[in-house]
Amino acid sequence: MDAYSDKRPVAHATVGVRLNHDNKFFEVVTDREGRAMFDMPTSTHSVTLQVLDARGEVVDPVFELRDDCSDFLDSNNVAIHVLERMYTIEVATVSCHTFHQYSDVPVLVNIGYGDKAARHINIHEHSHYSKQWLLKAHQGYDHEKHLTDYILHSNSEGLIALRVHESASNITLTVLAPPPEHENIVNLGLMPKEELPDKFDFVLYSLPKDLVVQVRRSSSGEEIFGAEVQVKHYDRNLDDHAVKRSFSDRNGKAVLSVDGCVEFASFIVTPPPWSNCDGPSLRPEKKLHWNVMTDQKFRIGLRELDRDEEEIRVTIRTDLLHHVDDIKYSTEAVDKVSRLHRPDPFFKNWHLKAKKSDRRINLLTEASKDNLMGLTSIDLCCTGSETTLDLFENSAEVS
Repeated sequence: MDAYSDKRPVAHATVGVRLNHDNKFFEVVTDREGRAMFDMPTSTHSVTLQVLDARGEVVDPVFELRDDCSDFLDSNNVAIHVLERMYTIEVATVSCHTFHQYSDVPVLVNIGYGDKAARHINIHEHSHYSKQWLLKAHQGYDHEKHLTDYILHSNSEGLIALRVHESASNITLTVLAPPPEHENIVNLGLMPKEELPDKFDFVLYSLPKDLVVQVRRSSSGEEIFGAEVQVKHYDRNLDDHAVKRSFSDRNGKAVLSVDGCVEFASFIVTPPPWSNCDGPSLRPEKKLHWNVMTDQKFRIGLRELDRDEEEIRVTIRTDLLHHVDDIKYSTEAVDKVSRLHRPDPFFKNWHLKAKKSDRRINLLTEASKDNLMGLTSIDLCCTGSETTLDLFENSAEVS
């Protein structure tokens, strides 16, 4: 019954029963009138009761025990103990792609209680936490102790019966490994059988999967070493997009690990800075919204950049001047004067982006405190992707 609701009978509730401080509990289920029956030996001197699962909210569970002898409990001074109620939540260990449920999947349960609630951590991304938790984790829950870590294995139906105390605040479930008979499975995650209770803050982490990206030159098929590969995908736990980065090895291969239930991802591959030393410069490549549920291996070719489209980053050093008031510039390709954005006051260098097709840049600099005005020209035909020059280098003073 629920004392909070004027001792309203609680129907179809699962109650754990322990006799004489035995280590084992057995379970009974109440009928529609909130009643359940169980046998008790005459040697019983204590009974421990605990609500393990109940439909609806049970605020203050209470029990009334009646025996066939009518006075057995009183005459034998049988002690009655009521433990903190628990919630039972069934979660499937399931393929996020085919929705097939797998048995014998180990799942780590991490629970925070009250004000000491632990933050949600994906142990697959934190090797230190992984070793620490797995070493101290119990096998299964405890009816009395507030365990912070324990491991469950899914049953023959591919379900884990998660049981947590009412005082729990946040719960993290993490798939630790594939089942022994399906070691090569990908997209293995967790799916609640019913809607999760609002009173707990849940985060579910799937078994990670590796995305392999092969980076090559489109023209020759040559593998590219040192290319930066970014993968961007929606993270349901963050309710935002997440970005992972890696670099291609000497075989042109980059490996990025993402949550096993990620369905779509976008890739951005940036050529290494030295790629233009061995030939024409390469342009970055974007592949948007690829299905990573069905495929986890991809090949991305970087195309050669048109010489005129090559971007040049120009750094202008102004160390010798006390203050630069303004820098204006124009290019040979575009008959227009523009003003450079002023840099951060903590840094004296100014920056400019141009293209090979601009051919030549003309800079007009004003420094009133130094009583200087200078005109500088930069020829872009022989510069690399980055170049640095001192202000007024090879320039003429203008009065």
